[in-house]
Amino acid sequence: MSLALLLALLQAAAPPVSEAEALAAKGDAEALFLKFGSVKADDYQEAERARLAKALRKAAQATRKDPFIGISLAARSNELVESVDALVLLAAFEVELDQRGSAARHLDRAVAIAPKSVPALMARADLAVKERDFEVAVRHYEGARAAGAKAAKKKLAEARASLEKARSEVADLKQKESEIQVRVAKAAKSATRDWMKQIIEEEAEESERRRLAPDGVRVQEIHNFVFTYLAGKRNARQMSDFERKVERLLEKTYDFVCGELGHRVEKRTEVKLFSREEYMAAYGATPQAQAAGFWDGQKIVINGGSTVDDRFAEVMVHEFTHALVTDLAGHGRVPRWVNEGLAEHMRLKASGRDGKPLGSELAMLAGLKKQDRLPTLAQLDAQFVRFGPDVHVAYVMASVAAKVMIDKRGYRTFVDMLKAMGKTARPLTLVEKYIEPLERIEQAIHDEID
Repeated sequence: MSLALLLALLQAAAPPVSEAEALAAKGDAEALFLKFGSVKADDYQEAERARLAKALRKAAQATRKDPFIGISLAARSNELVESVDALVLLAAFEVELDQRGSAARHLDRAVAIAPKSVPALMARADLAVKERDFEVAVRHYEGARAAGAKAAKKKLAEARASLEKARSEVADLKQKESEIQVRVAKAAKSATRDWMKQIIEEEAEESERRRLAPDGVRVQEIHNFVFTYLAGKRNARQMSDFERKVERLLEKTYDFVCGELGHRVEKRTEVKLFSREEYMAAYGATPQAQAAGFWDGQKIVINGGSTVDDRFAEVMVHEFTHALVTDLAGHGRVPRWVNEGLAEHMRLKASGRDGKPLGSELAMLAGLKKQDRLPTLAQLDAQFVRFGPDVHVAYVMASVAAKVMIDKRGYRTFVDMLKAMGKTARPLTLVEKYIEPLERIEQAIHDEID
């Protein structure tokens, strides 16, 4: 068979572009996602590929109520034909889902393609303001104003004012550090009695608390964790407040996860907190670029850990669950779908959902089930490794699997299973030994999403 004939047959097997255009016109984004969510660029000739990319983009724009489908459609559109419109739309969904590092990367690409694109410049500047990176914001607002964006003028003035304020705060911190050092030196020079020594010690302690390390890194040891972060532009009070909030969140995370699973991690767990810009600088070229955080077997890395909020709390519960699994079974011993499923289950339980995914996420699985495209448990591990557009499906599916197993046997049996997995090269046999056969688990998952 000739290459031309083979290519023609493959293209003929792909869903027709006219069907995508019809679904986009009706605003049926879910049907479009199910039908065209896995197509490849090679499935279509260039002209059809451009039409399909446009239809996917149109449907994505109309599905703001379901960002998970929207981001998949926008990503597929950009994979078919890279465009500024697709990149800006994709970034908008990523910001909505708090994937700011990926959003920044896509907007930077859009600006590189079209340096005078007002939507790309404004979106990149707005994102930089959210990240408190006012230098980047000022640069892009200036570009947008030069390109004719009237709305950029006011925002540019606000960003410049914020940049000046941030620079002033850094200068103020350095001045305070200098003053404290002088006070300590003077006290040391005149110390002649015990009470003066006490003053020196108190001043030295205050100086150390306010001092930035040479590279700006702060290291804090608490009962069950040791966490590090870059102090950046925080002043002494801001650092103290931030560290107190982080300490409370980490220790509550420890109590919740260990309490639910009935296992205590005896050694301190290392946690590295990155702002989204710091995270992209460190991990932007790795498979973890789009992750909200990860556990590498030795430490937890948090993307966006400069702000203590609900998102930070949920990510911390998820990743500390991985740390506990490693403590039970060792790194890499547990199937990914079991490990990720438990971590998602604990996150959902901590957020008040009793381990159950959102209704829209279950509806997504139900839609895939109707199309006979629901992945099997055996397929989930590969989806986690690829970390592609289907990874969200894998996380939701794994969380349902964990809930099914825990509902059947309870946490104690689940933990016993994890301990046993640390001693075998055939962990799936233990799922069947401690829970039940895999085909029954998969059937229970199907029943759960009906």
